[in-house]
Amino acid sequence: MFNLLRLQARPATAALQTARRCYATAFVPPASLKEGLATPLPVEPKLKPDSPTFYTARAGYFDGLTALEDAITDTRRALTALQLLPLPQSVRKALPPLQPVWHTKDTLAGHLSAIVTTSKYRRYIRVLDQLNEYRQIAEIAGVVELAENLADIITSFERENKEAVLAHGKKKPVQFDEYGRSYTLGRRKESTARVWVIPVKTPEAAVSQSALQTESPGELSHFIPQPLTTPTKMLPVTTTNIIVNNTPFIEYLYVTKAFSILIRCTEE
Repeated sequence: MFNLLRLQARPATAALQTARRCYATAFVPPASLKEGLATPLPVEPKLKPDSPTFYTARAGYFDGLTALEDAITDTRRALTALQLLPLPQSVRKALPPLQPVWHTKDTLAGHLSAIVTTSKYRRYIRVLDQLNEYRQIAEIAGVVELAENLADIITSFERENKEAVLAHGKKKPVQFDEYGRSYTLGRRKESTARVWVIPVKTPEAAVSQSALQTESPGELSHFIPQPLTTPTKMLPVTTTNIIVNNTPFIEYLYVTKAFSILIRCTEE
């Protein structure tokens, strides 16, 4: 009975499969389509990277480093042709020391648009130092054009506040106003004092030794020190005064001492 039902169902299954095949889409190879079309389909060309170091993920860093190394090679070749390299050791020691102020690691990374590690930053600085040394040799030797070209390259890697950085820690020159006064600032630990330095008049004539001998020793002994050997001529001494809070120092000291005594008596 089951075999009879199976035989009767076979024609229906075959008809269903035939119907499915009618609605199926046949695979058409792309080559056959190109032969039938008048114009072939456009193929987009692959763009070539601008830099050979594109796939290193630090193209800006390596491109800049390669350009500096090429500049060093060309400069060394030019200085060697001018018989300026190699320098004798004595001449190299006689050169004035260079004081470059390069960009920091973070600033250089932003300038190159790449991540710069400490080791890569040191490598960059070594190349810049070498190029700066060649610039100094060319400048001293009088090769103006080469020195200017190297200076243009080096300047872009130096800080804008180079002069301020080099001047840090150096004493500033004293500035005087029209009256010869100088206003300065002094610091000591946590204390700060602003001081006016005012020039005073020099004595018109020095006191001679003969005039000192005519005076009695008692009259002059209170302000003239007694040296071990009597000088033949007294040197002129410039007198001045120290002002603290617009008060002469002797008065300020007296008031301060009196005030401290008053406080001490009050506490007792």
